[in-house]
Formats: sequence, C-alpha cells, structure tokens
Amino acid sequence: MAIEVRALCKSFGSVQVLKDLSFRVPKGSITGFLGPNGAGKTTTLKLLLGLLYKDRGQVRLFGEEIETRPPQALKRRIGYLAEEPLFPPQLTGWEVLALVAENYGLSNRAKAKELLTMFQLEDAAGRKVASYSRGMKQKLGLACALLPEPELLILDEPVSAMDPAGRRQVLTLLGDLAGSTTVFFSSHILADVERVCQRVIVIKKGRKLLESSLDELTGRTDYYLKLKDTEGEGLKYIEQDPAVSSVQAEGEGYKVKVKEEMLQHFRTKTLLALLQKGVELVEVKPRAEQLEEVYLNLLEEGDENV
Repeated sequence: MAIEVRALCKSFGSVQVLKDLSFRVPKGSITGFLGPNGAGKTTTLKLLLGLLYKDRGQVRLFGEEIETRPPQALKRRIGYLAEEPLFPPQLTGWEVLALVAENYGLSNRAKAKELLTMFQLEDAAGRKVASYSRGMKQKLGLACALLPEPELLILDEPVSAMDPAGRRQVLTLLGDLAGSTTVFFSSHILADVERVCQRVIVIKKGRKLLESSLDELTGRTDYYLKLKDTEGEGLKYIEQDPAVSSVQAEGEGYKVKVKEEMLQHFRTKTLLALLQKGVELVEVKPRAEQLEEVYLNLLEEGDENV
C-alpha cells in the first residue's frame, strides 16, 4: 500500500476534526478524496505529510510510519501541492523550482525547464511569483510537486484556480500517471474525480462514509439486459458466466451485476457468446449513475450516522 491510515484522530482545542478515520490507498492508483467543507480533508493530507501532530492513530506511507518530519529518503518519494501554494514573493518561478530542487538534493535543470514548458510558464519563469495569478501559482506548485518524479502525489484541490484548458491539461496528466505514480487528491469538482479516478474515499465531519472503487460506487458494474430467449439458454449462460456475480429479474429483463475485474470480458466475450447462441439482445443498458448523484445521496444518508 502507498497510504495506510488507521483510527486517526485529530482535534484543535475542543473541536474534534478527525474521528477514528481509517483508509488505504493502493500503489499506482488514482484516488479521489471527497467530502463537504469542514470534513477534515486538508487536515488529513497534512497529517499524511507530518505537517501536523496527530492525537492518536497511525499513518504509514510505503510501510513507514509517519509522525512529523518524514526522513529525507521518504520525502524524496513524495510530491505535495497545497490548495493555495505559497512562495517567497521576491523569487522568480525559475528560482522557486531551483530552491525545491536544492531541497530534494537534485541538480536536473532540464527537468525543471521541461515542467515550466509543460505548464506554459516558460515565458513567466523570469518574473517574480508575486505577479503570478492564482492559477499560475497552482501550476508552479504542481511543477514543484512533480520535480522529484515522486512515487506518490498528494494534492489538495489541484485545479481549483485553473481555467478549463488548464484543468483539462492537469487532469490528463494525472490520468497518464495511473499505474506508475500513486495520486491521492482532494476535490470539490466531482466531474474531475469521475474523469480520472479509479477509487474514491468520502468523509464527513471527520468520519469515513465510504471507501470504494468508482465503478462499484456508481453502478458501472450493473447492466440491464432484455433478451429474446425462448429456450432460456441465454439466461442459463449468463448465470453460469464467470464474469457475472448475480442475476435478478427486473421488469421484462434482468439486472446483471458484473465482477469489476471482468467488465471487459462481459462487454465483449459474454455478449458475443449470447449472440452466437442465437439469443437476441433486445436491450443492453449500463445502469451507471453520475458520481454527483451518488455522492449527494451518500452525504444525506451519512447525516444519520455521523
């Protein structure tokens, strides 16, 4: 696991922000960290990085327990972006990256130049960051987080200040990291999470409401099938297919739940096999919901348990 959090608690004075929070983030995954304002997302991210003291509980990154000030060897494996990154205002964009590189013990100027170009900051690299817009500062912060080529990226609202073109660029970049870099980011833009994440964790008032794959959460593993199947061979085949976990009658057809890891098998081999058996597929319809609808329903239900 890239991240393991167990029974994490944190209070500020009399306000308990995190209450026995536990979750896991697999290596190479892209995981969205969701929750309303005040849920404890930013506090959690800072505890992951050792920027705050926890009251109790356990935080592990790549198996190493985190208290405060992670060892330098571990820090080099992690990139972090705060929601509103702050830089010494008298420094230029290029000098900020040089300072970050020095902090990581890096000397690769070519990588810094590549990142400035990637985020379209090369023309502004010689200007003081005090003159940068909030969106430009966010891009510079991402460049700093990516500079050490980390194994884990922890990002707090990474595209909140960007225009649509910048958002799309960054989301595409994050999506391309799947499998090679673990990405854990908080966001209020659910469409962005739905676009790039494989997994989601939802918290409210410091407690976990849900930890799930996105496919499972939104019902992307559920299909409605209506068959013209006079002999019943199609239904029998579906019930025995290794990609299918359950079949229930629904209206004139069937609700078919597909195993998440075998979705591609179902969409190609299973449906093709039915056609080859002479079964007419009158209707094949995914039953997926939008993440926003699922999320809002979850928060409503969570009010009863939080």
